Amino acid sequence: MGEVSPPELRGTLGSLFNLGIALGVLGVNAISFAGVGWRALALGFGVLPQVIQVKLARTSKLSCPVPRASLTIYQN
Repeated sequence: MGEVSPPELRGTLGSLFNLGIALGVLGVNAISFAGVGWRALALGFGVLPQVIQVKLARTSKLSCPVPRASLTIYQN
């Protein structure tokens, strides 16, 4: 990130990256300390983003409309 970012943002992006890694390690250790197994964590972190994405896709007004050409083709 630091090699391709603008010079005025290099330090900030590097620091935020390191902060994200540290918070991720802290969060996983906290969850592990609570007694949740790694299999449940893998399933949860794999399924949760997909559920959020589907929910947002169904409720978003920014989704792509169906092109009129495809509606006229399948109208018969």
